[in-house]
Amino acid sequence: GGLPKRPPPPDEKAAKKGPDPNDPRTTRADMPAAPYFGVEIYSNRVAFVCDTSESMAELFTPDPAGAKALSREYTGSDKLSICKQEVAQALAALDPRAHFNVVAFGTQVRSFKPNPVQANPGNVDAARGFLKALRPVGETNYYDALKAALDLGAAPDTNPDFRATPDTITFLTDGEPTKGDIIDADVLAEWYTGLNRYARVKTHTITFGLISVDTKLLREIAERNGGVFTLVPEKKTSR
Repeated sequence: GGLPKRPPPPDEKAAKKGPDPNDPRTTRADMPAAPYFGVEIYSNRVAFVCDTSESMAELFTPDPAGAKALSREYTGSDKLSICKQEVAQALAALDPRAHFNVVAFGTQVRSFKPNPVQANPGNVDAARGFLKALRPVGETNYYDALKAALDLGAAPDTNPDFRATPDTITFLTDGEPTKGDIIDADVLAEWYTGLNRYARVKTHTITFGLISVDTKLLREIAERNGGVFTLVPEKKTSR
C-alpha cells in the first residue's frame, strides 16, 4: 500500500503557547507566592486543611517574635479565628489562575467544594463565607481530613479524578489525632507517606503552641513529604 505519509510539522504557535493556565493539573513556576503562616506557597493546586475541633475555640495570643509570620497581630482571638483570617489572606494572595479547596475537620470532615476551584474573586468570596460559618466542634480526625484533601475515592488508595489532586497541602491543627481509622502516630505518618509516594503532594504542617500537640508527628509528616513544619508559639503570661 505504499509508504505512510510523513507526520505534519509541529505547530510552532502551539509550542510557544505553553501550559493551559486553567488546567488544575498544571503547576506554574511563574505564579507569585501566597504567604501562609510564614510559608510561601507557589502552587496551582493548593488545599487548606483546618482543624475545627472544640479545642480550637481556646483563646490564643501568638508570641510577638513568632507572630512576624502572621498577616497581622492577634490579641484576644481564639485559634480558629486566627486560622480563618490567615486562610482568607492566603486565598486573596493566590494567583487567579491557581486552584484551591478548603477542608475543615473535627470528628467529621467538610470540604468547601468537591474539587479544587479557580481562585477568582467569586470563588474566594464564597470560600470566605464557608470559613465564616465554621464552628469549633468535635474531636481531631487526621485520617479522614488527609483523605479528603487528597480527594481519595471509596478505596483507601484510589482517586476517582486525577485532575482534582492538589500539589500542595497545608495542614493546620492544635491537637493530636483522636478520631478516624488511624490514630496511632507512627502508623499515620507511614500511611500518609506511603499514600503520597507517587503523588508527591508537598505537605506543610502548622500547629498552635505545644500543649496537647504531637509535634513529632507533624514534623515527620512535613519533612517526609517535602513540606515545612511551622510552630506558632504562644505568648508567655507573666505571673
